[in-house]
Amino acid sequence: IAIEKGLSSVKNYLQSQGYSVREFDLAKGSNTQVLGSVDAVVVNGDVTDFTALNSIVASAPIIEAAGLSPEQVKEEIEERVR
Repeated sequence: IAIEKGLSSVKNYLQSQGYSVREFDLAKGSNTQVLGSVDAVVVNGDVTDFTALNSIVASAPIIEAAGLSPEQVKEEIEERVR
């Protein structure tokens, strides 16, 4: 699971639940290796360029964490990654 930098509570929760989590920073722009090989991408909801993000993320769902608890993010991942 790729987690956008700044979502440490979500990252820590998912790791505690046994998920392999990799952090990325959209501002840095060098995320192709991280985002190209994950089952889901969790962003903070401030993403303005979804087209660019979608072009990097192959077929993994993009989940917006804004307004969601870490538990709700986990539920979204489990529903969308099957």
